[in-house]
Amino acid sequence: DKADFCIIHYAGKVNYKADEWLMKNMDPLNDNVATLLHQSSDRFVAELWKDEIQNIQRASFYDSVSGLHEPPVDRIVGLDQVTGMTET
Repeated sequence: DKADFCIIHYAGKVNYKADEWLMKNMDPLNDNVATLLHQSSDRFVAELWKDEIQNIQRASFYDSVSGLHEPPVDRIVGLDQVTGMTET
């Protein structure tokens, strides 16, 4: 089966199917990663993470950060559109 997309990271090249990706990647996002993405020089990427940064800032007033975060699936914006962008 052909992969929909590939991510290359510390563990090497990993192929993914879009329909399986959401279920395999439900881990919470590290706050440092969200901050880094929000500070991206790419305006589109920075805007995607604006709400997450606001959640992190509000979290400093609470004992539990987990209550402030939306489910990780809500962070995936237009996955069907993103996977379609690579088709030729």
